[in-house]
Amino acid sequence: MELLKLFAPKKYIETVTLNAEVTNMPQVGSDENIITPAQQINLAPAVRQEECESRTKLSHKTNEK
Repeated sequence: MELLKLFAPKKYIETVTLNAEVTNMPQVGSDENIITPAQQINLAPAVRQEECESRTKLSHKTNEK
Protein backbone atom coordinates (compact mmCIF):
# COMPACT_ATOMS: atom_id res chain seq x y z
CA MET A 1 0.00 0.00 0.00
CA GLU A 2 2.91 2.36 0.66
CA LEU A 3 4.10 2.17 -2.96
CA LEU A 4 0.59 2.66 -4.25
CA LYS A 5 0.20 5.80 -2.17
CA LEU A 6 3.60 7.08 -3.34
CA PHE A 7 3.20 6.49 -7.08
CA ALA A 8 -0.51 6.31 -7.95
CA PRO A 9 -2.32 9.53 -8.81
CA LYS A 10 -4.12 11.11 -5.84
CA LYS A 11 -7.46 11.02 -7.69
CA TYR A 12 -7.04 7.25 -8.20
CA ILE A 13 -6.41 6.69 -4.48
CA GLU A 14 -9.45 8.82 -3.58
CA THR A 15 -11.68 6.94 -6.03
CA VAL A 16 -10.54 3.49 -4.89
CA THR A 17 -10.92 4.49 -1.22
CA LEU A 18 -14.46 5.72 -1.84
CA ASN A 19 -15.30 2.52 -3.70
CA ALA A 20 -13.98 0.41 -0.80
CA GLU A 21 -16.09 2.38 1.67
CA VAL A 22 -19.29 2.31 -0.43
CA THR A 23 -19.06 -1.43 -1.17
CA ASN A 24 -17.97 -2.24 2.41
CA MET A 25 -15.06 -4.22 0.99
CA PRO A 26 -13.14 -6.36 3.48
CA GLN A 27 -9.57 -5.18 4.02
CA VAL A 28 -7.48 -8.27 3.37
CA GLY A 29 -4.07 -8.47 5.04
CA SER A 30 -3.97 -4.89 6.35
CA ASP A 31 -6.31 -2.28 7.74
CA GLU A 32 -4.98 0.09 5.08
CA ASN A 33 -5.74 -2.27 2.18
CA ILE A 34 -8.24 -0.45 -0.05
CA ILE A 35 -7.59 -2.51 -3.18
CA THR A 36 -9.59 -5.59 -4.02
CA PRO A 37 -7.51 -8.78 -4.09
CA ALA A 38 -8.12 -9.18 -7.85
CA GLN A 39 -7.18 -5.64 -8.86
CA GLN A 40 -3.82 -4.87 -10.44
CA ILE A 41 -1.97 -1.63 -10.92
CA ASN A 42 1.18 -1.51 -13.02
CA LEU A 43 3.78 0.96 -11.78
CA ALA A 44 6.45 0.24 -14.39
CA PRO A 45 7.27 3.02 -16.83
CA ALA A 46 6.12 2.73 -20.42
CA VAL A 47 8.49 1.40 -23.08
CA ARG A 48 8.52 2.63 -26.69
CA GLN A 49 7.36 0.11 -29.28
CA GLU A 50 10.65 0.50 -31.16
CA GLU A 51 12.59 -0.61 -28.08
CA CYS A 52 10.44 -3.72 -27.72
CA GLU A 53 10.88 -4.58 -31.40
CA SER A 54 14.66 -4.21 -31.26
CA ARG A 55 14.84 -6.34 -28.11
CA THR A 56 12.71 -9.01 -29.77
CA LYS A 57 15.01 -9.06 -32.80
CA LEU A 58 18.08 -9.39 -30.57
CA SER A 59 16.41 -12.19 -28.63
CA HIS A 60 15.63 -14.13 -31.82
CA LYS A 61 19.21 -13.75 -33.07
CA THR A 62 20.59 -15.02 -29.76
CA ASN A 63 18.26 -18.02 -29.78
CA GLU A 64 19.24 -18.97 -33.35
CA LYS A 65 22.88 -19.61 -32.36
